[in-house]
Amino acid sequence: MDLDAGGNRIEETLNFVLRKGIKVAYIKGKRLVLPKHENYAMNKPYPRPLSILKSEVET
Repeated sequence: MDLDAGGNRIEETLNFVLRKGIKVAYIKGKRLVLPKHENYAMNKPYPRPLSILKSEVET
């Protein structure tokens, strides 16, 4: 499952994989086997950074 292809950051991808109990993930073409999902304490989606763009205001 290559989850970071959709623009997600690696942190978000790993958070999703661990919360959902997915045992194998491909991140940037590398195969990761993730054991011990029960030790992952976070149970909510990883917070996404807010990016606020300034628009030019005509004066």
